[in-house]
Amino acid sequence: MIYSPSSRAALHQPHRTAFALFCLLALCPLRFAAAETQAALDCAGFLISLRSRSAAERQAAAAALGACPASQNVARLLEELILKDDAWVRAAAWQSLRVHRDRQTLSFLVQYYESGVLQAQEWPELIENLLQLAGPSDAAATSYIFARAAANNSVEVRRRGLEGLGRVQDRSRWPLLAEALRSTSRVERIAALQAARWMMAPEAAPDALRMLQASADEQAAAIQYLAETGGPLAVQALVDLYLRSGAERGALMQQALRELRRRSELPENVLVAQGAAALRTSPTERSPVVAALRSGAVLFLLAEKPEDYRLPGAMLQMPAAANWREVRTLDGLHGWVHGSQLAEIPAF
Repeated sequence: MIYSPSSRAALHQPHRTAFALFCLLALCPLRFAAAETQAALDCAGFLISLRSRSAAERQAAAAALGACPASQNVARLLEELILKDDAWVRAAAWQSLRVHRDRQTLSFLVQYYESGVLQAQEWPELIENLLQLAGPSDAAATSYIFARAAANNSVEVRRRGLEGLGRVQDRSRWPLLAEALRSTSRVERIAALQAARWMMAPEAAPDALRMLQASADEQAAAIQYLAETGGPLAVQALVDLYLRSGAERGALMQQALRELRRRSELPENVLVAQGAAALRTSPTERSPVVAALRSGAVLFLLAEKPEDYRLPGAMLQMPAAANWREVRTLDGLHGWVHGSQLAEIPAF
């Protein structure tokens, strides 16, 4: 058989492909290792450049260190630049510190603030780093800094300061949050309510209820707060909002109601009163009224099977008794409501 040149090329093509694949697999690790080695050398060069007499070189090196792997040693060098160098170098060092910060950085930030050298333009970086490092155990060391930030001229710094008060959960700062909840700034009101949610502060409930009637982002913050703090007011307010919410709020409301259920504040069997519903002592219209229920009032069903709703003895012979439901109100009242005055919550 005679092969043409093109046939010979086709015959050897699989072998060439296999050889190329072998070379690629064999050389790829070497290429990656070379790239990592080069990156390490670059980072080492940036560290050397931090000692340069040229401020421009120090600034460029400090900025470039933000692309290097996190390192405690680099964090200490960047902190030294923030303490001693000029404004441009400090600005670059602040940015890179976000990558290299560690728990020791928290002590540096507190000391830097207490030294009195903090510049106005450095507030955002100081608070951003504190927010990422501070927790409830650091409240004593950081709470007063967050409180000062909450009174800053910048709205963004005030917002982050309020967020910090919530993160460290310092309940002694509640008066500051209460004031921010009534601020003319929508951003501050939302931040203060989020901080109250982290603190699990029930005192913010009236403000949350008011914010349910405000802008969409305030309403979303209020829904989160009420769902996580719970309580009778929260349950009733969230159910009311769910019943009148459109499609744009439906998913958020269902998530909030599921959160209440997860917290065991919303049992499986939930009903709402319709019209002029009456809570009675027994499953009959002739029994005394315990309470008049407003339309939309949340009720928890206490029994599930129709035969459970009938009274012993003579009541077993009355079919009407099967349409009564034994319920409990959010206030803890217990009684019976006729089924025609009840409706299920669509979410369940």
